[in-house]
Amino acid sequence: HIGTNNFETYYIAGGMLSRNTLNTNTIFNNSFEFMPFLSTRGGIVDRIACRVSSANVGAEFRMGIYQATNQTNVYPRNLILDAGTFDASTTGIRTGTINTNLQPNTLYWFGMLMSGSATFAGVSSDDSFDLLGIDFSRDPPSADVGLRRTSQTYGTLPNTFPANASTWNATTAIGVRFLT
Repeated sequence: HIGTNNFETYYIAGGMLSRNTLNTNTIFNNSFEFMPFLSTRGGIVDRIACRVSSANVGAEFRMGIYQATNQTNVYPRNLILDAGTFDASTTGIRTGTINTNLQPNTLYWFGMLMSGSATFAGVSSDDSFDLLGIDFSRDPPSADVGLRRTSQTYGTLPNTFPANASTWNATTAIGVRFLT
């Protein structure tokens, strides 16, 4: 949606390789899942969005953005945006209006914190860019090192990303729309 483009185009964390459709990803209570997003162009983002594919009565979630610690330590650190609470008791697109400036050539982390459980449009490590490299200690080598997941009590997103995150092989597809 840059300038006069009328398309609702979103850039998702992790990107897409060989698919033109997304997988699904079920998230459970107190799951805290984030995926890296390399902001090569930078600019102001005015929307954050995801799609609930299979809903659960009473389920809700929060979407947010963290910035990597620094250029050489890419682990998520500081909260840039807590977009608030979204309903997951019905299916469909969930969009939040935001006003966040993403710097060019900076690594961010998009993700969510879940209360209850629901299934979302998702991205797996098989279909995402290997932004953080491949783990050759595995046989066969795999790239799920780019995804983080940890358990976190539901509520506002913490100002500092928890230190006890671990790698994961799938996460919800969360995207932003660039205004400029």
